[in-house]
Amino acid sequence: VTWEAMEDAGYGGDLLVGSRTGVYLGREGTNFSFYRMSSDSDPMQLTGSWESLIVSRISYLFDFKGPCMMLDTACSGSLVSVHMAIQALLTGECDVAIAGGIN
Repeated sequence: VTWEAMEDAGYGGDLLVGSRTGVYLGREGTNFSFYRMSSDSDPMQLTGSWESLIVSRISYLFDFKGPCMMLDTACSGSLVSVHMAIQALLTGECDVAIAGGIN
């Protein structure tokens, strides 16, 4: 979905790879899947399903050099992530920001 959002915004291909792009995602109830793991679970399930790692995986995949954070502020997570992204742009922490919410 991140790739599609970048393409829709006119930043498709490799335009943002290695750039000072920040990633901000809001989510309620982060890391809930960690508590659902059983002793028989695949050890890779933790890093593959731990919601708070999603932003760092996006940043790593695109080699983004800006901040990345998962925000859990209950129902306002998406709004707060957009606010944080705007603040980062205004203060020069990043040149481009990807912000939104997941569920």
